[in-house]
Amino acid sequence: ARYERKLPKSRRSVTSAGRRLTSESILIFRKPSLPLRIPTRYQAFGYEEELAQRELDAMHSASNLAPDSLRRLAFSSGVVLAGRQSSTWQHLIEDNGSARKKNSTYASHGLHRYKGKFYPQLAKCLLNISREIDGIVLDPFAGSGTVALEASLLGIRSHSIELNPVGAAIARAKVESLSLPPAFLREMGASIADHTRGRLRGCDWTQFPPESRDEVSSWFAPRVASRLARLLAAIRDVARKGPADRVEALRLVGEVVASDLIRSASHQEDSDLRIRRTATPHEDFPLESAFLERWNLLVDRLEHVAEVRALGMPALGVASFERGDSRALEIWPDSCSTVVTSPPYAAALPYIDTDRLSLAAVFGWPKQSRRELESALIGSREISGSSHTEMFTAISSMSLTEELPASTRNFLFDLAGRVASDPDAGFRKQQTPSVLAKYFIAMNDVFRNIRNRVTDNGHVWFVVGDSFTTVAGQRITIPTTDELVSVAIENGLGLADVTPITVTRESLRNSHNAIVRNSILHFRPT
Repeated sequence: ARYERKLPKSRRSVTSAGRRLTSESILIFRKPSLPLRIPTRYQAFGYEEELAQRELDAMHSASNLAPDSLRRLAFSSGVVLAGRQSSTWQHLIEDNGSARKKNSTYASHGLHRYKGKFYPQLAKCLLNISREIDGIVLDPFAGSGTVALEASLLGIRSHSIELNPVGAAIARAKVESLSLPPAFLREMGASIADHTRGRLRGCDWTQFPPESRDEVSSWFAPRVASRLARLLAAIRDVARKGPADRVEALRLVGEVVASDLIRSASHQEDSDLRIRRTATPHEDFPLESAFLERWNLLVDRLEHVAEVRALGMPALGVASFERGDSRALEIWPDSCSTVVTSPPYAAALPYIDTDRLSLAAVFGWPKQSRRELESALIGSREISGSSHTEMFTAISSMSLTEELPASTRNFLFDLAGRVASDPDAGFRKQQTPSVLAKYFIAMNDVFRNIRNRVTDNGHVWFVVGDSFTTVAGQRITIPTTDELVSVAIENGLGLADVTPITVTRESLRNSHNAIVRNSILHFRPT
């Protein structure tokens, strides 16, 4: 501020120069008003506090964001600016009545279980640090659509690529459910309840693809198969009676909710990600009541989202989806300003085995199609005998494609030598070097696509961790993180920073082999 003051004539300086002054200015300086973040009510990890400060700094310095943009913060419950306190949208939308527990199933994030699901608050934070608002966010390994959903809630356009049909269906259902009126969904649930009341009258096998009916009969008790067929018929029939432009979305959301119940209702051991029958198979399972409980919980959460959005959240961002292979450049957008993804690890989780019953019973993928799909997934452990022989020979002779960095080729060469000298190595172990080579070659193609499509001032975020294998009794780390950094650099991306993070371990069979540490890799085009 500046104030002018007239000087009195009777009290001027004794000097002639001072007596010529008739006024003076009072200048008041103040440090700029900096925003103050209010921490989350739950206990945050150290890396979350670090990321919280980074997103606050990034968004406060952004010139293209609206004045209330700090309400987008992911790891803060509120912000104080110029003496005014505001709750973040994340705090309001995540609020589950608990002051000490983090909620990662808000909105439609809890629609369907998905092993290795991206942590939603982290996805939002990385978008904020990128100061993303105007461009397109790309996720080339969409999984269950966490990035797409967070981008949509922030009013950002997104494009997602996912080859696994279950993941692709979940991702679309999560985002599309946001734009469906909760009141209509509530009525749809009541109509499905009406359709599924009464005595079972045998199984309507027309609800299952002909190629999958033997598998459904083998993995579900007769009464459960009948209940599942009746539930699917109700979902599809009620959806067809909805508005013409919403029929596909309504059917998809209903089928995804039903899909999440499949493993629990089947003879599959629910704690095992691979194919294993439970010791005590279900003779019956209350599918209808379980579905309605899940459905109403989803509607409750969507109603809460609608109430928070009415307080001034941005309009939902447009999301596009492509079920396909991220190595195919033609299914990528022409350009994107931010990439946020959590790619599959080398020798990845058995995504197809885990959801094979959903693929068969709900989404119409019989065994043969699933085998081909499993082999095509990046990170899959499946490799044909001829491909393994060709790849192993190339690794052992150091003639593997020179597109891969020398460090990656040297690691694979060393591992192949160890495996070849281990007399106890089974066929899976013998294939490990070839499977890993296949993975790194595929990731090289993806990084090349990223560099071709990301803008020159863009941000690329990969959340990934190292797995391990055991050869001749010795545990060997598969340096996925370091080698992906090398592959990215080879393709014109510079490593800006690395942030280590912890990973929650789930109570599943073989969870002692789970990855417990990840890294956030931040790349910028060079």
